[in-house]
Amino acid sequence: MRPKPASSLGAGVFGASLPGMAVLNTFPFLAGALIDDRKMTAAAAGALLSLELLASAVAALTASALARRLPPRPSGLSGCLLFAMGNLAAVQAEGWLLAAARLLAGAGGGLALAAAGRAMAMSTAPTKLGADIAILLAALGGAVALGAGLTIDRFGFAGGCLFLAAAALSATPFVARLPDPGVAIQSGAAGRLDWRVAVPLLGATGIAFLTGGAVWSYCERIGLAAGLSAKAVTMAVGSTAALGVAGAAAARVLASVRPLAVGGAGLLVFGASAAALSASREPLHYILALSALSFAFIFVWPFILGAAVEADKSGRLASAAYGVQMLAGALAPLAGGVLIGAGALDRLAAAALVSGAAAAGGLVVAGRRNRQARLRDHSS
Repeated sequence: MRPKPASSLGAGVFGASLPGMAVLNTFPFLAGALIDDRKMTAAAAGALLSLELLASAVAALTASALARRLPPRPSGLSGCLLFAMGNLAAVQAEGWLLAAARLLAGAGGGLALAAAGRAMAMSTAPTKLGADIAILLAALGGAVALGAGLTIDRFGFAGGCLFLAAAALSATPFVARLPDPGVAIQSGAAGRLDWRVAVPLLGATGIAFLTGGAVWSYCERIGLAAGLSAKAVTMAVGSTAALGVAGAAAARVLASVRPLAVGGAGLLVFGASAAALSASREPLHYILALSALSFAFIFVWPFILGAAVEADKSGRLASAAYGVQMLAGALAPLAGGVLIGAGALDRLAAAALVSGAAAAGGLVVAGRRNRQARLRDHSS
Protein backbone atom coordinates (compact mmCIF):
# COMPACT_ATOMS: atom_id res chain seq x y z
CA MET A 1 0.00 0.00 0.00
CA ARG A 2 1.12 3.55 -0.61
CA PRO A 3 2.30 5.38 2.50
CA LYS A 4 0.43 8.47 3.58
CA PRO A 5 2.20 11.75 2.63
CA ALA A 6 4.12 13.19 5.57
CA SER A 7 2.21 16.48 5.50
CA SER A 8 -1.14 14.70 5.55
CA LEU A 9 -0.02 12.35 8.31
CA GLY A 10 1.26 15.26 10.39
CA ALA A 11 -1.99 17.19 9.94
CA GLY A 12 -4.01 14.16 11.03
CA VAL A 13 -1.93 13.50 14.14
CA PHE A 14 -2.12 17.21 15.00
CA GLY A 15 -5.92 17.19 14.75
CA ALA A 16 -6.33 14.00 16.79
CA SER A 17 -4.09 15.51 19.50
CA LEU A 18 -6.08 18.76 19.73
CA PRO A 19 -8.77 17.57 22.21
CA GLY A 20 -6.11 16.28 24.61
CA MET A 21 -4.12 19.50 24.35
CA ALA A 22 -7.24 21.59 24.93
CA VAL A 23 -8.14 19.59 28.04
CA LEU A 24 -4.67 19.86 29.55
CA ASN A 25 -4.55 23.61 29.03
CA THR A 26 -8.09 24.14 30.31
CA PHE A 27 -8.14 21.85 33.35
CA PRO A 28 -6.55 24.31 35.81
CA PHE A 29 -9.32 26.79 35.03
CA LEU A 30 -12.04 24.12 35.01
CA ALA A 31 -10.93 23.02 38.46
CA GLY A 32 -11.20 26.57 39.73
CA ALA A 33 -14.59 27.05 38.04
CA LEU A 34 -15.97 23.89 39.64
CA ILE A 35 -14.83 25.20 43.02
CA ASP A 36 -16.14 28.73 42.53
CA ASP A 37 -19.07 28.32 40.11
CA ARG A 38 -20.41 24.91 41.15
CA LYS A 39 -19.39 25.31 44.83
CA MET A 40 -17.36 22.08 44.92
CA THR A 41 -14.51 21.34 47.29
CA ALA A 42 -11.01 21.00 45.79
CA ALA A 43 -11.15 17.24 46.38
CA ALA A 44 -14.58 16.92 44.70
CA ALA A 45 -13.51 18.99 41.70
CA GLY A 46 -10.38 16.89 41.41
CA ALA A 47 -12.41 13.69 41.58
CA LEU A 48 -14.66 14.82 38.72
CA LEU A 49 -11.72 15.75 36.51
CA SER A 50 -10.05 12.48 37.43
CA LEU A 51 -13.10 10.57 36.23
CA GLU A 52 -12.86 12.29 32.86
CA LEU A 53 -9.19 11.47 32.42
CA LEU A 54 -9.82 7.92 33.63
CA ALA A 55 -12.34 7.50 30.82
CA SER A 56 -9.72 8.86 28.40
CA ALA A 57 -7.19 6.35 29.68
CA VAL A 58 -9.55 3.38 29.41
CA ALA A 59 -10.59 4.39 25.89
CA ALA A 60 -7.01 4.89 24.72
CA LEU A 61 -5.74 1.65 26.25
CA THR A 62 -8.68 -0.32 24.86
CA ALA A 63 -8.16 1.21 21.42
CA SER A 64 -4.46 0.33 21.53
CA ALA A 65 -5.33 -3.31 22.25
CA LEU A 66 -7.86 -3.33 19.39
CA ALA A 67 -5.66 -1.33 17.03
CA ARG A 68 -6.18 -3.64 14.03
CA ARG A 69 -9.96 -3.23 14.25
CA LEU A 70 -9.95 0.53 14.85
CA PRO A 71 -8.30 2.33 11.92
CA PRO A 72 -6.99 5.81 12.79
CA ARG A 73 -9.31 7.97 10.68
CA PRO A 74 -12.76 6.71 11.76
CA SER A 75 -11.72 6.25 15.38
CA GLY A 76 -10.16 9.72 15.47
CA LEU A 77 -13.27 11.37 14.01
CA SER A 78 -15.55 9.44 16.35
CA GLY A 79 -13.40 10.48 19.30
CA CYS A 80 -13.61 14.19 18.44
CA LEU A 81 -17.39 14.01 18.04
CA LEU A 82 -17.88 12.18 21.34
CA PHE A 83 -15.63 14.72 23.05
CA ALA A 84 -17.72 17.60 21.69
CA MET A 85 -21.01 15.88 22.63
CA GLY A 86 -19.85 15.27 26.19
CA ASN A 87 -18.82 18.90 26.65
CA LEU A 88 -22.09 20.19 25.23
CA ALA A 89 -24.04 17.90 27.55
CA ALA A 90 -22.05 19.19 30.54
CA VAL A 91 -23.07 22.83 30.02
CA GLN A 92 -26.29 22.58 32.04
CA ALA A 93 -25.81 19.17 33.71
CA GLU A 94 -25.61 18.69 37.48
CA GLY A 95 -24.75 15.81 39.77
CA TRP A 96 -24.55 12.40 38.15
CA LEU A 97 -25.53 13.79 34.77
CA LEU A 98 -22.53 16.10 34.91
CA ALA A 99 -20.26 13.16 35.76
CA ALA A 100 -21.72 11.14 32.86
CA ALA A 101 -21.17 14.02 30.44
CA ARG A 102 -17.54 14.43 31.52
CA LEU A 103 -17.03 10.66 31.16
CA LEU A 104 -18.34 10.81 27.59
CA ALA A 105 -16.01 13.69 26.78
CA GLY A 106 -13.09 11.82 28.31
CA ALA A 107 -13.79 8.65 26.34
CA GLY A 108 -13.90 10.66 23.12
CA GLY A 109 -10.62 12.36 23.89
CA GLY A 110 -8.93 9.05 24.64
CA LEU A 111 -10.16 7.50 21.41
CA ALA A 112 -8.77 10.44 19.43
CA LEU A 113 -5.40 10.23 21.18
CA ALA A 114 -5.14 6.50 20.50
CA ALA A 115 -5.73 7.21 16.81
CA ALA A 116 -2.87 9.73 16.90
CA GLY A 117 -0.54 7.20 18.52
CA ARG A 118 -1.47 4.49 16.02
CA ALA A 119 -0.84 6.84 13.10
CA MET A 120 2.55 7.86 14.52
CA ALA A 121 3.85 4.41 13.58
CA MET A 122 3.67 5.37 9.90
CA SER A 123 6.39 7.96 10.35
CA THR A 124 9.99 7.09 9.54
CA ALA A 125 11.14 9.61 12.17
CA PRO A 126 8.55 9.46 14.99
CA THR A 127 10.53 11.54 17.50
CA LYS A 128 10.90 14.38 15.02
CA LEU A 129 7.26 14.11 13.96
CA GLY A 130 6.26 14.16 17.62
CA ALA A 131 8.38 17.26 18.12
CA ASP A 132 6.85 18.96 15.06
CA ILE A 133 3.35 18.25 16.36
CA ALA A 134 4.39 19.42 19.81
CA ILE A 135 5.65 22.71 18.37
CA LEU A 136 2.26 23.35 16.77
CA LEU A 137 0.34 22.28 19.87
CA ALA A 138 2.54 24.33 22.18
CA ALA A 139 2.22 27.40 19.98
CA LEU A 140 -1.55 26.97 20.04
CA GLY A 141 -1.59 25.93 23.70
CA GLY A 142 -0.80 29.39 24.99
CA ALA A 143 -3.72 30.85 23.06
CA VAL A 144 -5.98 28.00 24.23
CA ALA A 145 -5.00 28.51 27.88
CA LEU A 146 -5.48 32.25 27.62
CA GLY A 147 -8.80 31.89 25.76
CA ALA A 148 -10.07 29.24 28.15
CA GLY A 149 -9.07 31.27 31.20
CA LEU A 150 -10.75 34.43 29.94
CA THR A 151 -13.85 32.52 28.78
CA ILE A 152 -14.26 30.74 32.11
CA ASP A 153 -13.63 33.98 34.00
CA ARG A 154 -16.45 35.60 31.99
CA PHE A 155 -18.93 32.73 31.54
CA GLY A 156 -18.00 30.24 34.24
CA PHE A 157 -17.85 26.46 33.92
CA ALA A 158 -20.43 26.37 31.11
CA GLY A 159 -18.24 28.66 29.03
CA GLY A 160 -15.32 26.29 29.49
CA CYS A 161 -17.39 23.35 28.25
CA LEU A 162 -18.48 25.26 25.14
CA PHE A 163 -14.86 26.27 24.53
CA LEU A 164 -13.73 22.62 24.59
CA ALA A 165 -16.57 21.50 22.32
CA ALA A 166 -15.60 24.13 19.76
CA ALA A 167 -11.96 23.01 19.93
CA ALA A 168 -12.92 19.40 19.17
CA LEU A 169 -15.14 20.32 16.24
CA SER A 170 -12.42 22.54 14.76
CA ALA A 171 -10.08 19.51 14.84
CA THR A 172 -12.22 17.29 12.61
CA PRO A 173 -10.98 18.63 9.22
CA PHE A 174 -7.43 17.73 10.28
CA VAL A 175 -8.42 14.33 11.69
CA ALA A 176 -10.05 13.50 8.35
CA ARG A 177 -6.52 13.36 6.90
CA LEU A 178 -5.46 10.47 9.14
CA PRO A 179 -4.69 7.14 7.40
CA ASP A 180 -7.81 5.35 6.20
CA PRO A 181 -8.49 1.61 6.65
CA GLY A 182 -6.80 0.80 3.34
CA VAL A 183 -3.43 2.25 4.36
CA ALA A 184 -1.03 -0.23 5.87
CA ILE A 185 0.81 0.53 9.09
CA GLN A 186 4.50 -0.29 9.24
CA SER A 187 5.60 -3.89 9.31
CA GLY A 188 5.72 -5.55 12.69
CA ALA A 189 2.06 -4.93 13.53
CA ALA A 190 1.45 -8.62 14.08
CA GLY A 191 4.39 -9.06 16.43
CA ARG A 192 4.03 -9.51 20.16
CA LEU A 193 4.68 -6.62 22.47
CA ASP A 194 7.96 -6.99 24.39
CA TRP A 195 6.83 -6.37 27.95
CA ARG A 196 10.42 -6.12 29.16
CA VAL A 197 10.51 -2.88 27.18
CA ALA A 198 6.88 -1.82 27.55
CA VAL A 199 6.71 -2.01 31.35
CA PRO A 200 9.56 0.41 32.15
CA LEU A 201 8.54 2.73 29.31
CA LEU A 202 4.89 2.91 30.35
CA GLY A 203 5.94 3.07 34.00
CA ALA A 204 8.16 6.06 33.27
CA THR A 205 5.28 7.75 31.48
CA GLY A 206 2.86 7.12 34.32
CA ILE A 207 4.95 8.25 37.26
CA ALA A 208 6.21 11.36 35.48
CA PHE A 209 2.76 12.62 34.53
CA LEU A 210 1.13 11.61 37.81
CA THR A 211 3.00 14.10 39.97
CA GLY A 212 3.49 16.61 37.16
CA GLY A 213 -0.24 16.50 36.46
CA ALA A 214 -1.12 16.87 40.13
CA VAL A 215 0.85 20.11 40.26
CA TRP A 216 -0.41 21.37 36.88
CA SER A 217 -4.08 20.71 37.68
CA TYR A 218 -3.91 23.16 40.55
CA CYS A 219 -1.36 25.65 39.28
CA GLU A 220 -4.11 28.29 39.35
CA ARG A 221 -4.68 27.72 43.09
CA ILE A 222 -0.93 27.60 43.70
CA GLY A 223 -0.54 30.93 41.91
CA LEU A 224 -3.26 32.53 44.02
CA ALA A 225 -1.55 31.23 47.17
CA ALA A 226 1.74 32.68 45.91
CA GLY A 227 0.19 36.15 45.86
CA LEU A 228 -0.96 36.61 42.25
CA SER A 229 -4.42 37.82 41.27
CA ALA A 230 -6.75 35.56 39.27
CA LYS A 231 -6.11 37.59 36.12
CA ALA A 232 -2.35 37.55 36.70
CA VAL A 233 -2.41 33.77 37.04
CA THR A 234 -4.36 33.50 33.78
CA MET A 235 -1.83 35.68 32.00
CA ALA A 236 1.09 33.74 33.52
CA VAL A 237 -0.30 30.34 32.47
CA GLY A 238 -1.15 31.58 28.99
CA SER A 239 2.17 33.32 28.35
CA THR A 240 4.49 30.67 29.82
CA ALA A 241 2.70 27.96 27.81
CA ALA A 242 4.43 29.49 24.78
CA LEU A 243 7.70 28.16 26.20
CA GLY A 244 6.46 24.74 25.18
CA VAL A 245 7.33 25.80 21.63
CA ALA A 246 10.94 26.15 22.69
CA GLY A 247 10.75 22.78 24.43
CA ALA A 248 9.42 21.05 21.33
CA ALA A 249 11.96 22.80 19.08
CA ALA A 250 14.76 21.69 21.39
CA ALA A 251 13.41 18.12 21.27
CA ARG A 252 13.45 18.19 17.48
CA VAL A 253 17.05 19.43 17.36
CA LEU A 254 18.21 16.85 19.91
CA ALA A 255 16.12 13.95 18.58
CA SER A 256 19.12 12.31 16.92
CA VAL A 257 21.63 13.08 19.69
CA ARG A 258 21.52 10.19 22.18
CA PRO A 259 17.73 10.40 22.56
CA LEU A 260 17.61 8.18 25.64
CA ALA A 261 20.07 10.33 27.58
CA VAL A 262 18.45 13.56 26.42
CA GLY A 263 14.95 12.31 27.18
CA GLY A 264 16.06 11.10 30.61
CA ALA A 265 17.58 14.49 31.39
CA GLY A 266 14.34 16.13 30.31
CA LEU A 267 12.37 13.95 32.73
CA LEU A 268 14.69 15.02 35.55
CA VAL A 269 14.02 18.67 34.72
CA PHE A 270 10.30 17.94 34.45
CA GLY A 271 10.21 16.52 37.97
CA ALA A 272 12.35 19.31 39.42
CA SER A 273 10.25 22.07 37.83
CA ALA A 274 7.02 20.50 39.09
CA ALA A 275 8.55 20.36 42.57
CA ALA A 276 9.62 24.00 42.35
CA LEU A 277 6.15 25.08 41.24
CA SER A 278 4.38 23.28 44.08
CA ALA A 279 6.82 24.87 46.53
CA SER A 280 6.28 28.41 45.16
CA ARG A 281 5.58 30.99 47.83
CA GLU A 282 5.99 34.26 45.94
CA PRO A 283 5.14 35.51 42.41
CA LEU A 284 8.60 35.49 40.80
CA HIS A 285 9.35 31.99 42.02
CA TYR A 286 5.96 30.85 40.70
CA ILE A 287 6.49 32.34 37.23
CA LEU A 288 10.02 30.91 36.89
CA ALA A 289 8.92 27.44 37.97
CA LEU A 290 5.87 27.56 35.70
CA SER A 291 8.11 28.54 32.79
CA ALA A 292 10.43 25.58 33.39
CA LEU A 293 7.50 23.18 33.73
CA SER A 294 5.92 24.41 30.49
CA PHE A 295 9.23 23.86 28.67
CA ALA A 296 9.90 20.41 30.14
CA PHE A 297 6.32 19.12 29.80
CA ILE A 298 6.44 19.49 26.02
CA PHE A 299 10.13 18.57 25.68
CA VAL A 300 9.88 15.06 27.11
CA TRP A 301 6.83 13.77 25.21
CA PRO A 302 8.43 13.34 21.74
CA PHE A 303 11.18 11.20 23.28
CA ILE A 304 8.61 8.96 24.98
CA LEU A 305 6.64 8.57 21.75
CA GLY A 306 9.80 7.98 19.73
CA ALA A 307 10.93 5.24 22.11
CA ALA A 308 7.46 3.64 21.97
CA VAL A 309 7.36 3.53 18.16
CA GLU A 310 10.95 2.29 18.01
CA ALA A 311 10.02 -0.61 20.29
CA ASP A 312 6.72 -1.43 18.54
CA LYS A 313 6.27 -0.48 14.87
CA SER A 314 2.55 -1.26 14.98
CA GLY A 315 1.84 1.87 17.01
CA ARG A 316 0.17 -0.06 19.83
CA LEU A 317 2.76 0.97 22.40
CA ALA A 318 2.53 4.62 21.34
CA SER A 319 -1.25 4.49 21.75
CA ALA A 320 -0.79 2.80 25.12
CA ALA A 321 1.61 5.58 26.15
CA TYR A 322 -1.14 8.11 25.47
CA GLY A 323 -3.47 5.96 27.56
CA VAL A 324 -1.05 5.73 30.47
CA GLN A 325 -0.48 9.49 30.31
CA MET A 326 -4.24 9.95 30.63
CA LEU A 327 -4.41 7.33 33.41
CA ALA A 328 -1.78 9.24 35.37
CA GLY A 329 -3.67 12.42 34.66
CA ALA A 330 -6.85 10.77 35.93
CA LEU A 331 -5.29 10.23 39.33
CA ALA A 332 -3.44 13.54 39.32
CA PRO A 333 -6.30 16.01 40.00
CA LEU A 334 -7.63 13.84 42.82
CA ALA A 335 -4.19 13.48 44.39
CA GLY A 336 -3.48 17.16 43.96
CA GLY A 337 -6.86 18.16 45.39
CA VAL A 338 -6.38 16.01 48.49
CA LEU A 339 -2.83 17.26 49.13
CA ILE A 340 -3.73 20.89 48.50
CA GLY A 341 -6.77 20.56 50.75
CA ALA A 342 -4.52 19.15 53.48
CA GLY A 343 -1.88 21.85 52.97
CA ALA A 344 0.73 19.22 52.00
CA LEU A 345 2.41 20.99 49.08
CA ASP A 346 5.85 20.10 50.43
CA ARG A 347 5.02 16.41 50.12
CA LEU A 348 3.86 16.98 46.56
CA ALA A 349 7.16 18.72 45.78
CA ALA A 350 9.17 15.80 47.19
CA ALA A 351 7.08 13.29 45.22
CA ALA A 352 7.70 15.25 42.01
CA LEU A 353 11.47 15.11 42.53
CA VAL A 354 11.49 11.37 43.18
CA SER A 355 9.16 10.56 40.28
CA GLY A 356 11.25 12.60 37.84
CA ALA A 357 14.34 10.58 38.71
CA ALA A 358 12.45 7.26 38.56
CA ALA A 359 10.91 8.16 35.18
CA ALA A 360 14.31 9.04 33.73
CA GLY A 361 15.63 5.66 34.83
CA GLY A 362 12.65 3.85 33.35
CA LEU A 363 13.08 5.49 29.94
CA VAL A 364 16.77 4.61 29.81
CA VAL A 365 16.12 0.99 30.88
CA ALA A 366 13.40 0.60 28.22
CA GLY A 367 15.67 1.92 25.49
CA ARG A 368 18.55 -0.29 26.42
CA ARG A 369 16.38 -3.40 26.60
CA ASN A 370 14.93 -2.63 23.20
CA ARG A 371 18.41 -2.19 21.73
CA GLN A 372 19.54 -5.50 23.24
CA ALA A 373 16.47 -7.27 21.85
CA ARG A 374 17.16 -5.88 18.38
CA LEU A 375 20.77 -7.03 18.54
CA ARG A 376 19.66 -10.53 19.54
CA ASP A 377 17.14 -10.64 16.68
CA HIS A 378 19.78 -9.42 14.21
CA SER A 379 22.36 -11.97 15.34
CA SER A 380 19.86 -14.82 15.11
